[in-house]
Amino acid sequence: MPPAPGTTYYVQYWGFRTTADVARGAAGLSLLGETALNVLPDVVLTVNVDALRAP
Repeated sequence: MPPAPGTTYYVQYWGFRTTADVARGAAGLSLLGETALNVLPDVVLTVNVDALRAP
């Protein structure tokens, strides 16, 4: 099902805050941020996220 045009969707950024979180695997993941995206007809959206630092 394609996204509905004119609807706001959200991209969530998940990651590990510490090396101890990395060791915990999926249980150590934290929501780091969220960005709203407005979906428009016939438009492709891409999002690139680069880590600013390692845990």
